[in-house]
Amino acid sequence: MEQKVRVNVDQTGVAHLLLSNPPLNALSDDLRRAIYTALEMAQSNPEVKAIVIGATGRNFSTGGAMTEFGSSDAPSLDQLCDQIEGSTKPVIAAIHGAALSAGAALALACHYRIAAKYSYVGFPEVNLGMVPEGGVTQRMPRILGSGPALELMLVGRTIAGSEAARLGLIDRIVPDHIGQESKAWARELAADSAPLVPTRERTEGFSDPKAYQTAIASARAQVIDRPVPAAAKIVECVEAAQLLPFEAGLAFEQDAAMACRESNAAKALRHLHLAEQRLSQNPGPDKDSDQIKTVAVLGAGAGAGGWAVVCLDAGMKVLLPDVATADDLRMRVSTVYNQAMMQNRLNEAQRADRLARLREAPLADADLVIDCTDEPLDDLIPQIPERAILAAVRAPGQEGEVLSAGGDPSRTVLIQTPGPIHKTRVIELLVGHQTSVLTRQRLAGFARALNRLIVPSPLDGGGIGAAVWGGCAYAADLMVHAGVAPEAIDAALKGSGFERVLYDTRTAPSAGAGSLDMPADQILQRLLDAMANTGALLIEGGLAMCPADVDVVMVDGFGFPRWLAGPMMTADTDGLLALRTRLRALDSEDPEFWAPSGVISELVKNGRRFADLNPR
Repeated sequence: MEQKVRVNVDQTGVAHLLLSNPPLNALSDDLRRAIYTALEMAQSNPEVKAIVIGATGRNFSTGGAMTEFGSSDAPSLDQLCDQIEGSTKPVIAAIHGAALSAGAALALACHYRIAAKYSYVGFPEVNLGMVPEGGVTQRMPRILGSGPALELMLVGRTIAGSEAARLGLIDRIVPDHIGQESKAWARELAADSAPLVPTRERTEGFSDPKAYQTAIASARAQVIDRPVPAAAKIVECVEAAQLLPFEAGLAFEQDAAMACRESNAAKALRHLHLAEQRLSQNPGPDKDSDQIKTVAVLGAGAGAGGWAVVCLDAGMKVLLPDVATADDLRMRVSTVYNQAMMQNRLNEAQRADRLARLREAPLADADLVIDCTDEPLDDLIPQIPERAILAAVRAPGQEGEVLSAGGDPSRTVLIQTPGPIHKTRVIELLVGHQTSVLTRQRLAGFARALNRLIVPSPLDGGGIGAAVWGGCAYAADLMVHAGVAPEAIDAALKGSGFERVLYDTRTAPSAGAGSLDMPADQILQRLLDAMANTGALLIEGGLAMCPADVDVVMVDGFGFPRWLAGPMMTADTDGLLALRTRLRALDSEDPEFWAPSGVISELVKNGRRFADLNPR
């Protein structure tokens, strides 16, 4: 078995512990066990005068293993942090790359922290519906006070090492050679017999009790209406840090963390995070020559302009082959970058670099041609360079044009986005049976360069999002026919956190006789059930690869509330038996539409969930 911690004790008595759990140095059961053992050995070795905890690879540690939340005989994160903090020899965290979540908790427990110039520290747990553990909510306020500590934990953002040093989380920043610099500092600390002040005993963050409580009250008011309980629990934990002894505060944090970890919101957010992570790790092409570096954009208007901007932002060259639309696109791109400069999101050099990569040129040099026109593909296909991919950006219902087009089907695909590409994170890639593996890999690499998630589905299926949102719209129209006001339906969606509604851009059908005052929760339930059943039908027909893909498209593309994690996860949370019962109860309204998918019935029969159909 590969060593999880590499230990080296040099001649000066510095023990260098290197975490080695690629690719992220996640603090898994095995790694925590190995660190604990290595620290015990260093503590008991009389030759060791100081201990440095560093890491191999690109990061210090980016958190815990998300699949390891059960019982384990390995030391917990709390036990490991207590062991570090209680060391009678100075322990220095040597941070490079990212120190996130459990990795940041481990660093906070060390007596000293040194970081490379290009390092990052963050506590993103709230974004997964969880409370930071390992004593973070108790130790960090002792250093920073409640205001800055709450800002870091409630926003969940990652900050640069230099900002962490300004705040007081990092003691030293070094330009490079973190290993050498940290060991040199460890020697100094040991030689000077520097005092060991455990973080739990620091009090500078409590120096102004009134300001501490004022920040608590302000944060509590801001999070009171959040649908995910973790934020409110974080505020309570930081308040406990001031009011309770450290051990009692730590127990309070543990209880809060457990409650949030087991909440439906946290389970949903973890599900979504893992689904997005899986899609973002789709392999790109092996050869550099197969990378998409030059993109030709055809068309005019905001859609084509958006594609030009995101490609330029990703460092690509953008060609404008159509003289008739080139001025329009150049004007749109310039406007976007001028506004970005006015908002201090871009400087002049960055703007100039992007515009220098935008030029009028024929298709010959393009690796990818993005066609945002409504023109038939027949005239365009003969102009596509031999190795270039043709991606037709089309609205749902136009798949037949791509299927019937000539040219090389291995390099022709259809793209759908729920909105302008610069405003959405998800790209639906509709591929045919003859679409090559290389084309898929090249487009996966392209999407990753754009920081977008690419979700594949069959070309003849019409797309996941259009079908599922279409099912939602059909269910809404049935309610309008029954007398429910369209405004009530949109209000039910808005009230539950949907970013998109149904009747702001489409005309409601004629209402039936009379009116029906249906409660908002019943309206919402019908819409959720329609989306889940439509998603199940897509899976049954092979038009969606798995339920998680449906959830990602709906959350990242169609404004489904993130803390619910999509219609399929929501159905799992409610229970598929209950879903099937509700669908059958609506049979009289429209038997064909409300008939439960065979997938649902099969899962219910076998006591399984949609989640069981997702890749492991």
